[in-house]
Amino acid sequence: MVVVTVVAVCLSEFAGYHLQTVEDFAGMSLKGGLPQFYLPQISLNWETLQTIFPYAFIAGLVGLTEASLTLRVIDEMTDTKGDTDKEIVAQGLGNLANGFFGGMGGDAMIGQSIINIKSGGRTRISALVAPLGLLTFILFGSSIIGVIPLAVLVGVMFMVVIGTFKWESLKYSGKIPRADIIVMIAVTLITILTDLATAVFIGVILSALVFAWEKGTEAAAKEINNADGSKTYKLNGSVFFGSVLNFQDLFTPNDDPDHVIFDFEKAKVMDYSGVEAISAMVDKYESLGKKVTLKHVGSYSTHLFKKAKNITSIHKDIIEKRKS
Repeated sequence: MVVVTVVAVCLSEFAGYHLQTVEDFAGMSLKGGLPQFYLPQISLNWETLQTIFPYAFIAGLVGLTEASLTLRVIDEMTDTKGDTDKEIVAQGLGNLANGFFGGMGGDAMIGQSIINIKSGGRTRISALVAPLGLLTFILFGSSIIGVIPLAVLVGVMFMVVIGTFKWESLKYSGKIPRADIIVMIAVTLITILTDLATAVFIGVILSALVFAWEKGTEAAAKEINNADGSKTYKLNGSVFFGSVLNFQDLFTPNDDPDHVIFDFEKAKVMDYSGVEAISAMVDKYESLGKKVTLKHVGSYSTHLFKKAKNITSIHKDIIEKRKS
């Protein structure tokens, strides 16, 4: 930064070639000073809350997600275990106080955190060096900041990217699932085209969709013909909105005997879409005059069935709870 700034000043003074500076970009002379406490001059009513809430929700969600992911990365690098709750509460309190001093909201700085760790920073003191240094620079060197070329800051950000990117991940092709590679590439491209916060937010959504798709295709059942003439379906996987279509294809009501057992020892009902799918299957068997028993049902699944008893055909007489 120092070398290129000196070169830019010399080019401007002696060669008449001017690189765009921070002051040019800001459109004004920069002045350093301590922040002043003030209360926002807005009307505290329902209309104001309706305007603010969507932005606050999105910013908060992205901030919490990035804070959690940054903590996870740092834990992996240092072989430690951080407290996510403390990080989130501290970030919330910091943003709350920051708003009363005219500052912008912020979240975990993953680039700075990784460079800090790679430079040997391990204690809380290391986390204070950067903000205190930046504060000192702004207070006493604001005139210097104005002459720094934007090209220098671009170079600094490239160094942050080079230090942050996990280059060994390029060797993962063929060794990890294709869906994970797609998410990785998408997040990288979105970071380049927009910003890290947006990339993290979209990456979480893509990962959640991939997870739901994979879990949805895992639903399976093993058919066992019992000695008493009944038939058992030993279910395996999660029954939720993403797997209900596959779940319904596991059964053959018309060909099954008069008594059918759904064994949930290795399966779990996750949501009301799963409850509805099971209820529809029970209805189909009962409409054919056949008996259905739900066996080894876990406590969480039982709770869902109980809450939905008024809207489904699943009643307690056909449920055998799993023994703890």
